[in-house]
Amino acid sequence: MQIYHGLADLPKVKRVIALGNFDGIHIGHRPIIEAAVRRASEKSYRSAVLMFDPHPMQVLQKNSEFQLLTTPKQRAGILKKMNVDELIRVPFTKKMQQMQPEAFVEQVLISICDAACISVGYDYSFGCCGRGKTELLQSLGNSNGFELIIQPSVDYLQQPVSSTRIRSAVTSGELKLAAVLLGRSYEADICLELTGQEVGMLINFSKTVFPEEGRYEISFYRPETKLTYPGIFYVFGEQSLKYCLQLVGFPQESSKIFGRLTFLSDSLSE
Repeated sequence: MQIYHGLADLPKVKRVIALGNFDGIHIGHRPIIEAAVRRASEKSYRSAVLMFDPHPMQVLQKNSEFQLLTTPKQRAGILKKMNVDELIRVPFTKKMQQMQPEAFVEQVLISICDAACISVGYDYSFGCCGRGKTELLQSLGNSNGFELIIQPSVDYLQQPVSSTRIRSAVTSGELKLAAVLLGRSYEADICLELTGQEVGMLINFSKTVFPEEGRYEISFYRPETKLTYPGIFYVFGEQSLKYCLQLVGFPQESSKIFGRLTFLSDSLSE
């Protein structure tokens, strides 16, 4: 999969583009992306996912720490496995934030990205203040000659699957529900510093969602050694939450360890 950071170096080829923030790439996102990959294969075009970087909510919610379900690296890895040809990361600048939806379609999607087909979810919005909706996108498609694929809502327990719902599930400790909505166990890339035998403290993570106070069964994958360790993840503290890992069989080291945490349970009973 080719990754483009910005629009300047995009080659001039016909594309089928999936549009969205796709945080988590959950079971509601996957049909949007799969439709783009399938249509591109049928037409011998390039399949692409276009997303903003940083996530628009990290810019728009200036006074809050907006937390993501997946890092850019995690999303790229999932998209590669889905056979997406290109990931286009567009900087969410002030200019992009203020761009009218018609201008975004005509100047970005058509003129630069050469979109022959666009795939979106039923609730997709775009352009300044989110004014552009699927109805406008369909109208612009009719007038500009591109195809539009709109995916319906994916529901679970009579509620739409969304990144917001999954964030809520994770923070409330409902990791099994989060896994169902994601289509996989919830994972977080972390930095760990050992503080004792098989015990470590999380000292750094990048605006990632973590659960509430409790104990959680986890596994920890260390890419450096390609080894996975079982363990327990502890969340504690009153004023501010702290995070601790207890890993089985993990070697005693003094350096900082980077790896991937996979949550395997809801909060364990005492």
